[in-house]
Amino acid sequence: MASETLLPSQKPQLKEYTIFTIPIIHKPFTLSALKYITFFLCGTANLWPWNCFLSASEFFQDAFSSNQTLSNGYSSTMMTVSTISSTVINIFLSQRQKNANYTRRLQIGNLTQVIIFTLMSLTSVFSTIHNDVGVILYFIFVMFCVVVSSFGVCLAQVGVLALVNVGGAIYANANVVGNAVAGVLPSISMIAAVLLNTTGKGSNEGDSGEIDQMAADKSRKV
Repeated sequence: MASETLLPSQKPQLKEYTIFTIPIIHKPFTLSALKYITFFLCGTANLWPWNCFLSASEFFQDAFSSNQTLSNGYSSTMMTVSTISSTVINIFLSQRQKNANYTRRLQIGNLTQVIIFTLMSLTSVFSTIHNDVGVILYFIFVMFCVVVSSFGVCLAQVGVLALVNVGGAIYANANVVGNAVAGVLPSISMIAAVLLNTTGKGSNEGDSGEIDQMAADKSRKV
């Protein structure tokens, strides 16, 4: 007896697993929603490092200000190093697909990003060193971080794209949305920081002006 082919609408639907019920709105938070959020965060994490290096150009240019060549060449050098290293690493990974553990690649890639940016946060104190040797060493360290970060991003991107290909189109959508958010948030945070800094300076200048005026009035009375 020939087996019948079921239409998509006739196929049995798997029951969605509910993790918990969201208070107030009383809507179920399902496993699919958790997966979507996870792939969204993975997509954000994949593009965030490069955007952070690029958005921090002004900071690094100031850090390398004692060496004008390094200061002026930071952005172009960073983009060149990132592009070349990413290309080489992706070519290498494309030749290592047999029996590849993509979940493991995603984990290693994200862990690499955490380690690199933790180190950069801890070593940002060296950005105040303005002697030639210190600036050159700090520049080399930053470029090394760019290379290792590119390695981590390549691993994570290959891993997440392989997983969303298996999981379904909705999770590919989550990954792309995460990429878009990563392209916008660093710029928004920088604009907010500049505006807050400008507001603080304006307030301080206003207070200073009031103090100077009070001192001038007091001297005239005397």
